This record gives sequence, structure tokens and C-alpha cells, in this order.
Amino acid sequence: MGRSDLDPARLAYSVGMRPSPELEAITRRYLAARAAANFAQVRGTYSSSEHFTAIGTAVEDWLGAEGFLEVVQEDWETLQIGTEKVRRLEAFENGETGWVAMEGERTTPTGHSFLYRLTIVFTMEEGVWKAIQTHYSVPVEDVIVQGPELTQTLTDLLGTVEPPSDGSTARTATVLFTDVVGSTALAEELGDLAWSTAIGEHFNRLAEIVREHHGTVVKTLGDGGMYVFDSVGSGLRAAAAIHESPDDLELRLGVHTGDLVAAGDDVLGATVAKAARITAAADGGQVLVSSATASLAATGEFAFGPPVTLELKGLAGTHVVHQLN
Repeated sequence: MGRSDLDPARLAYSVGMRPSPELEAITRRYLAARAAANFAQVRGTYSSSEHFTAIGTAVEDWLGAEGFLEVVQEDWETLQIGTEKVRRLEAFENGETGWVAMEGERTTPTGHSFLYRLTIVFTMEEGVWKAIQTHYSVPVEDVIVQGPELTQTLTDLLGTVEPPSDGSTARTATVLFTDVVGSTALAEELGDLAWSTAIGEHFNRLAEIVREHHGTVVKTLGDGGMYVFDSVGSGLRAAAAIHESPDDLELRLGVHTGDLVAAGDDVLGATVAKAARITAAADGGQVLVSSATASLAATGEFAFGPPVTLELKGLAGTHVVHQLN
């Protein structure tokens, strides 16, 4: 077959990979149609091929054309609500194949904004670009998926736990960890002498609160502390008092209840590790409490936020926590 037998339209799309203003324009029209709830135009963007696939963020969102269109129609009122802004859009083509990668920002009517990413693979059908695959995702940091890393303070605290001796005994107790947020920058700002004074006064205040609530100071190290209470109520009251006490240092706190092994003045076990992991998951100024602790708390005395399911790095499965309000 000579070159004279080739379709000029196909020749135009056989010149190698290059940026594609045409696919960018098609994508922008598609986004505008979606925002305007123009279902016919949105449907016209997709390929009619049996190989069309739409992948979303939910586990079950791996759909063919009909399944995807059903979802779109069912959720259309949600899809058309709010505003969208294209933050980044890149389009390329190579022969009869093209692809688009974009990042958008959607704002709901309540004012909540979130980022999303959309990739579209296009194929040429009868001289017209059609989407053969779409992949919608919401960017999530690894820390959310894998669980937060322990801060250096919490790592050091756990690292000082000695193995149990032959004379160790087991008991059920509530463990509280505290950790200063942004301590490295603050120490550099204050200088060694002022920081040493500030953290010393901080630990003295916490020790006084812990003793007032019948707790024990297990250890302090760096800018963090580990405390143990024989009752859930005592541990939660101490956590609330620490949270509410006047202090120039911002803290994250974590509380968990379970079995502990006492080895001399030290305590260890899975309960200690989980309490440290929960603390690492807390934001500054937040007290996170395990579901075990929350379920054992006296009814009506404490207020908790809604349950949040987390993966805690180094611990199997998922774990439910609550914010102590």
C-alpha cells in the first residue's frame, strides 16, 4: 500500500507523541458539561466500546460503560452541585491514542474544598476522539493510608522500655502520652537555656496534674511524657486537665486502655505501643482516645467526637479512635 492510499485524517494523527490542544479543549468542554449537568454531552464524550472502563475512589468503582452511566445518573444532583476549578491540565496524543491528566479543585455549597485528580485515555473512533478509560481519585498522603510515623520523642520513649524481668506482673491500666508539637523549632528559637527551663516547668505542671488524678509518671524524655492510671476516669480527667491547663506549649495527647506488664518502675506491652501510635495520629491541641477507653468511660461524664477509623503504622488492622471534647 502506498502513501497515496492512506487516509489524510489518519496521517494527521500518526506523527508521534506531542501536546494536544484538541484533547485539552475536549476535556474542558467535558468538565463544563458535567458541571452544567448536560448528560447527553457527557455521554457523547465516552467510547461506546465494550472495553470502556471507569475507575473511581470506592473499592467497587471499577465499572463498564453501563454501570458507570447508571452511577452518574443516580449521583447527578451531587455531581452538579458546587463549583470546580482546573488547577492543572496536561494533554498529549500519539497517533490514534491520547491521554489527559488533570488536577481540579471542587468546592461544595457548604464551602468545603477538596482536590481531585482525573486521568482520561482517549482513542480515535471514526475520526473523533472518545474516552476509553477514566480514572478519578482523591490525593491522600501516605501518612493517612499507612498510619502516622511516630515522632522522635515517642520513638525515644518506647525505645527506653526495658524487657520484662522474671518478676514482672500484669495489670489493666490506662496509658497517656503527651508530645510537644513543633518542639525542635521552638527550642532553636528560645535557645538551650530558655528551652530547658520551659520544658522543665512544663513537666512539673503535668506531673502535678497527673498526681492530682491519682496517676503515675512513668517517664519523661525530650519533650514527651508517659503516664499511667489505674482507672479510665482518672486518665481521661487528667488528659482533659492537661489539655485545658494554661501552657505556652502546644501538645498532642493519646489515651488507650489495656493490659500492661509492670517491670520495676517501667511498663510495657502492646497497650503502650498503641497509646503511642494514637498520640502520633493526634493533631496539635487534640486528645485522641481509643475506642476501648471511650467504651469504658463513665456515661455522661465525658464527651467524645464521632468515631474515626485509622490505620496505625506497625499495628495490624484498623483502629477506631475518638476525640475527647
